[in-house]
Amino acid sequence: MKHIVFQVPEEKISSYATLLQFGILLEYQVGQPIGTFINDLPGIDMDYIVDRIQTIFLDGNAVDDMETPFRTTSRTLALSAAMPGLAGAIFRKNSMHAALRTFDSKTASGAQTDKKILVCLKLFNTIASEKGPGIFAKGGVFPGSTLIDFFQLRSKLKEDIIHIKMENNEMNADAFWPLLDPSEKYHVKIKPKTESP
Repeated sequence: MKHIVFQVPEEKISSYATLLQFGILLEYQVGQPIGTFINDLPGIDMDYIVDRIQTIFLDGNAVDDMETPFRTTSRTLALSAAMPGLAGAIFRKNSMHAALRTFDSKTASGAQTDKKILVCLKLFNTIASEKGPGIFAKGGVFPGSTLIDFFQLRSKLKEDIIHIKMENNEMNADAFWPLLDPSEKYHVKIKPKTESP
């Protein structure tokens, strides 16, 4: 798997957060609860989960129990702030505050194994804009097809990229973009200009 680093202006990095709606693949351990996974994300703690994350979907199903473990290799976890209207009222986590504040992120739930899986994490609305930069800085995996589709529709974001590195080799945009293979996966970091790529 090839590694890519995009360096962008610091004031514009949150604009790339919509990429997280497509899903970023992060390695995690089978049997660990989703609460531990969320709590381990950059910049997220239990207070943030309680106060800001209002909707949690696991494979398309609303989840209230933070101790629900990852059990298979095909897990998609979606996080959102409060959604408007009836849908928001239906899917908002119910009576979760007390349970979350007593949740021990070090306690695994379910049959824990050494097996690793790729969790597809999707972030929406203010959760993506607030926590996306930290997740981008740590990096994660994207299919080449996702990167191609995302930037083809957002030419301004593509043009705002200051530096591109692939496998520690700095490249210009004309040389880089044709190299992306839609059938491959890439480990991607997006960092602000103030940091070394």
